[in-house]
Amino acid sequence: MKKLIDDRGRIRGKISVIDLAFIAVCIALVLIAYLKFGGGGVTQSQAGLSDVRYTITIKNIRPQVAGTLRAGDAVKTQTGASVGTVAEVRVLPATSVQKKIDGSFVEGTIEGKVDCEVVISAKCTSSGGRYFVDRTYELALGRNEPLVTKYTMIYFAQITDIVLP
Repeated sequence: MKKLIDDRGRIRGKISVIDLAFIAVCIALVLIAYLKFGGGGVTQSQAGLSDVRYTITIKNIRPQVAGTLRAGDAVKTQTGASVGTVAEVRVLPATSVQKKIDGSFVEGTIEGKVDCEVVISAKCTSSGGRYFVDRTYELALGRNEPLVTKYTMIYFAQITDIVLP
């Protein structure tokens, strides 16, 4: 009967122990790559894309800036990731809440400024109750991130409403 490992380091005289270890490491790397990038990703756990409409609010901007926001314009992050298309723009008088000397609060309008509500439509994936546009931009109420359109850089755009299918 032959030894399990011969004097040249081969299993039953056919394959080297080092070759076998190399094959096992290669299989493990392929499996890890598949789970990370191919089939087991978090954002791919739900099949298909869903339509979503969300509203961003931009406070205290000049009316000229509000005029550059147009329906149909693509909206992106500063890094260039697409986050949807402008569906609707609502321009409202800018307001601010101020504390009075007696400790009470009062809301008033700000002259020469407007608030803008921009409705954005996008396709998103969902995973565990979380929604992602372009698989990277997570939709979350209160999220405040600079956004870019064709003519405008929006520095303080806050998500104030999300309408899911």
